[in-house]
Amino acid sequence: MRIAITGAFGYIGSHILDNLLNNGHDVVCIVRNATSNDKRNDCRCDFIDVSIGKESDNLFQDLGEPDVLLDLAWSNLGNYMSLDHIGLDLPIHYAFIRKLVKSGLKSVIVTGTCFEYGIQNGQLSEEMRTNPVNPYGYAKDALRKQLEFLKNEADFSLTWLRIFYIFGNVKGNDLYSQLFRSIEQKHEKFNMSNGEQIRDYMSIELLSEVISEITIRNQDYGIINICSGKPISVRALVEHWRSDLGSNIELNLGFYEYPDYEPLCFWGDNSKLKSILNDL
Repeated sequence: MRIAITGAFGYIGSHILDNLLNNGHDVVCIVRNATSNDKRNDCRCDFIDVSIGKESDNLFQDLGEPDVLLDLAWSNLGNYMSLDHIGLDLPIHYAFIRKLVKSGLKSVIVTGTCFEYGIQNGQLSEEMRTNPVNPYGYAKDALRKQLEFLKNEADFSLTWLRIFYIFGNVKGNDLYSQLFRSIEQKHEKFNMSNGEQIRDYMSIELLSEVISEITIRNQDYGIINICSGKPISVRALVEHWRSDLGSNIELNLGFYEYPDYEPLCFWGDNSKLKSILNDL
């Protein structure tokens, strides 16, 4: 089976790429012309220079007619409120995927977001209606719906990976990486909210294994919550991370206000994920 991947050099993508290659899978990475990364020296996979939105009409053939596309790429992830999610990313990703399935691609897997659910508290399941309140969540939800309409005129399977929260990154701008850097730089305090929010976190290692396994199974799963299914308060989580990192840095609670585009208390229902991967 040949797997085409966009966003293979991103935080999530790089872990998934390593997982797939380490298990001997046939992978082709779709990269921008300006991309410079040591992974491009990895002879275990192929690379094709393509800017999504400017790809050729023969892209499917150029990619070696892959069996499945894993679309991980998305820009402006540092700003969930940017209207570019709607005006730029949404149309080019739909056009990109549409062109491939019209050329013969039979399976599409795309990463979504828990922000598609909007302001809904409690346990969130795939059957619940979506009501996103930020442009990023709106754009992802709209892309999913557009692709579901596209299935009416093109024969392909669609799996939508609705990702919740991830930890393990030390180079990004997420909560874990901010804590890691504060400890590494020997700050006396770590600025954060009051930490009363209830969230659902999964390690990047487990997430990459889960997505890799779903990809190689190449089924039409529909929407899947990619989450631990275990609610935990942000404060308790940060305290746990602080302990694991061997630090006693003071938590400066209440420094930040809670964002208005997230409910205070939500986590994912991972029953469907566990039914697919029985050993999760």
